[in-house]
Amino acid sequence: MSAEQAFDQDADIDSVESMRRLMAAQASMMAIPVLGFPAMSVPTGVVHGLPTGVQLLGRRFDEDTLLDAAAVIESRAGTFTPIDPR
Repeated sequence: MSAEQAFDQDADIDSVESMRRLMAAQASMMAIPVLGFPAMSVPTGVVHGLPTGVQLLGRRFDEDTLLDAAAVIESRAGTFTPIDPR
């Protein structure tokens, strides 16, 4: 999960600066599991060859509602072909 659009492949090993930017984009997501909130990422499409999606965050111990919401999004978004790993 990320707060930004998908990163280019190998962005994490491109440079120290690139890795720092990538980690900074993930920082807000790291607290979610530590606090005990269920969360999931649901794919919604592909833009410029990169996957897009939404992150769903639920109340503690309410995974069922989260799974129901994800099912609705997935049913409307459709199925996507696998991303070419290049």
